[in-house]
Amino acid sequence: METTASTGDSATRRAEIRAATRTVSELVASLWQVQGGELGTLLGELDALAAVACGARVAVVGEAESRGEISASQAGSTAGWVAEHAPTLAAGSGAGQVARLVRECTRPDLSTVRAAAITGAVSVPAALTVVTEYARLKPRLREEAAPTVLKGLLDMGIADGPKGVRSLRPALLAAHGADGEFQADADTAERLVSLSRPSTDELGALTYQLILDPAGAAALEAAIGPLSAPVPGPDGERDPVALSCVVVRPSSRYAAAPPAPATGHRLG
Repeated sequence: METTASTGDSATRRAEIRAATRTVSELVASLWQVQGGELGTLLGELDALAAVACGARVAVVGEAESRGEISASQAGSTAGWVAEHAPTLAAGSGAGQVARLVRECTRPDLSTVRAAAITGAVSVPAALTVVTEYARLKPRLREEAAPTVLKGLLDMGIADGPKGVRSLRPALLAAHGADGEFQADADTAERLVSLSRPSTDELGALTYQLILDPAGAAALEAAIGPLSAPVPGPDGERDPVALSCVVVRPSSRYAAAPPAPATGHRLG
């Protein structure tokens, strides 16, 4: 009896999903009826709906995987099964990302990532980045710090996406890394510091490639920051075309500790 009721409930909800899909399409066709001040609110409502739907796709794929539906199909792989049934994920890497996330999140220690992905709190690309960064960091952490680091990565994934997750690695190693791990990364970054010889285009403009470690980048930013502000024009207003020029020498030792920038000058 309970199974029948559950089946009935799921059938009703699936019918509601189909009805909601039609409703959204009809709404798009009649957007002119929405007051201008309500468009932002409407966008937020649709965004919440889209996030829940994206999370539900992850849940459905996980359910199909656990029941053996995918292995029993002719799809050949989880990614193939996803692409077959979710056409919008077939192009690019969408199907593969969902398949990989479902596979990775079967691990008990990643249950929080799975839960966040299923609710739509974190996007699939961000969740995958959390999983990847955690796998890279975990062997280098103090053992007791692993849950804290995973939470930090997940929180950043929710707030700032994949780029934000990747940016956390130095800070997490500094705070939670095993002895010597943070310094090992710092030493590696220092060995990569370099400044290329210039390449010249047809107009005579020079292009350099500068690679800095975090210490060098901080020094450079501190040096050029005050000079990057617009220079006042003759009338005292900010001159939007005034630029600053940074001079560095083509040697890695100077890239590691950039010299002070030249004074700003106006071009043109």
